[in-house]
This record gives sequence, structure tokens and C-alpha cells, in this order.
Amino acid sequence: NDRELRKLAKDEYNEGEFNRDNLARYLISRAEETVEKTDFTALDLILAEDFGRKQLSGWLRHHFGVEMSPEEFAKFEDPLDSISLVQERVRQRYQEKEIRFPVLIGINRYFSKQNSDREGLINWINGRFETRITDDELKNKERAQLADTLVDCSRSFYPSAEKMAEIEARIDATFMKTDDQSVSTHEVSTLLSWLNANYKVQVDTADLADKSSAESRQLVYQAVGQRFRPELGKAERDLLLELLDHAWKEHLYFMDHLRSGIGLVGYAQKDPKVEYKREGMKAFELVWGGIGERATSAVFRLESDSSQEYLDSLWSNATAIHETAQSAAVEFSGGTETIRNFDDKVGRNDPCPCGSGKKFKKCHGA
Repeated sequence: NDRELRKLAKDEYNEGEFNRDNLARYLISRAEETVEKTDFTALDLILAEDFGRKQLSGWLRHHFGVEMSPEEFAKFEDPLDSISLVQERVRQRYQEKEIRFPVLIGINRYFSKQNSDREGLINWINGRFETRITDDELKNKERAQLADTLVDCSRSFYPSAEKMAEIEARIDATFMKTDDQSVSTHEVSTLLSWLNANYKVQVDTADLADKSSAESRQLVYQAVGQRFRPELGKAERDLLLELLDHAWKEHLYFMDHLRSGIGLVGYAQKDPKVEYKREGMKAFELVWGGIGERATSAVFRLESDSSQEYLDSLWSNATAIHETAQSAAVEFSGGTETIRNFDDKVGRNDPCPCGSGKKFKKCHGA
């Protein structure tokens, strides 16, 4: 206690003087006794050579569902060399999610606890994945076996990684030009014809007429996504909007709290308005920087975090998208008549048909 320390410090010294060496030796000896009595075995885990590898392995499992053992990272002399391997595993995991997610939607719709519609499920499979599955192939199968069959159908419908890479390469080669290069109509027509002939991705050339290269590229990517992954694409948009909405509300709350006390910085000879803007921008950058990480992590947990009602809404969205698509299972020899819009096309500078008085491009054509 304090009395003992004063006694040691004044030992054999005059009034007002202190024996610092004696005091230091005493404190060191007491510290050594305390260290000897303390159990540090819990630190063995942190000090282990493979602690970092185990941490990375657990982080990948928690955020992305990627299973990578610590031993897989041990073969890299430089830890940064493992980045490409991790990125490849995450891409594979995401592609597997794109294949399995529509299966989850279908199973939830037709084989929930309250509903079991095998005929409806078969019709949905044949329409969604353009296959020819029959009732005999699904007869006497349990829910898990049905899911495996549907995953096989989804996998055969979804383009492989090589084909998807080819699609992305062709789209980027067409629209990603340098400043002194322009996208020709022939190049766009060739790309759209190739997508339609090989993957039944339909994009009207007229829809790209008034768009920039970046906007056209985005529209084509959206068409590919609507063709192969409408359910997951809808879920991703909903998730991102929810995260943005929540982050913006939190930011506004922070700014309101900041404004209530920013005047106090005036006592430090600082301008409250300047400090308010500086702190607000710093907070916004933190919020914006965290959205990407939270969105990525949440996307990989969609199956476990989604309610049955939300999955039903995604099913309705997918049905609306595919209801006009011709299924391979119901294809007949006579063919089908192409659906055409015979009404006059509204020009971008014409009055909007809704009657608002605005130009079409400023109203419903925006």
C-alpha cells in the first residue's frame, strides 16, 4: 500500500529525500511474483505459428462460407501470394450460390410445410431451367433428393465459368473503348446477335441508341443477369437498398448529434462550420466505405437470413420474368409467333402518353 511504499522510499534517507533504487527493486520483485502466479496458457493460441492462418480460415468460413484449411496457406512463403487463391475460391462459392439460389426459391414455393405441389414444381423446373424433366424422375424422392435434382438442372442451365468469362470478355471488348475510340453500330449488333443465338439473351439495339458506352455495357450485363439469375439479382438489389437506407439513417442521426455539440469547438479557437463539414465528411466516408464489406458478407448469408415470405416474393419476381419465355419442355414443331408491338413508337422528344405534358424522355422514358 501507499504507507509501505513511503517507508521503503525513505529508508536510510533524510527528510525530503527518497531511495528510488530501493523502491524500484521492490516493485520489480513484486511484479515478478505476480507474473509467476499468472496463467498465460491462453496466449499459446495467439502466439502459435499458425494463428494467423487459422484466423483467416475462420474469417473466410464466417463471411463467405468458403472452406479453406490453414494448411493451404502454409505453402505460401509470402502471405500476399494467397490472395489470388482466396479470390478464386470466393468466385467459385458465389457461382455455386447463383446455381443453388433459384432452387431454394422453387423448393420453398412448392414444397413448404403447408404446401406440396409436385406437378407445379415440375412445370416450374421445365420452364425456369428449360429442361424436360418428368414426374417419374421425381417420384419417391425426399426433399433433399429433390433439391439435388434441381441443382443439377440449374447447373446445366447456368453458363459455366468459362462461358461466363467469354460473355464478359465479349461485352467488355465491345463497350470498353479508349477515349479516342467509339463503339460502332456493327460491333453492337454483332454482340447482341451472338448473345441471342448462343444464350437467348435478348437486347433491342434501339434501347442502346441514345446510351453511352458505359450505360450500354451496364444494360447488356443486366439483360444477361435477368436471363440466368433473376432471383439472386433481385435479392442483391433489395439487400443493397436496405443497407443504404439503414446507413443513411444512421449517418443523419450522427450529423444531428454532431450539430448539437459542434459549437463547443469555438472554445478551442476553431470555426464550428468548418469543423462540422470536416467531421461530417469523415463520417460519410466511413459509412460509404463500410457498405461494400457489409453487402458482400450479407449476400453470402442470404439463404439463412431470408424469411419464407421474402423467398415467396422473389419467386413471384422470377415467375413474372420467365412467364413469356418459351420452355424447351412445351416447344412444338409449329413454332411460335414473335410478339411484336404494332403501336407507333413514342419518340424521346414527343409528349409523354401519360398526359403529364412533359417530354417522354423527361417523364416515363427517363
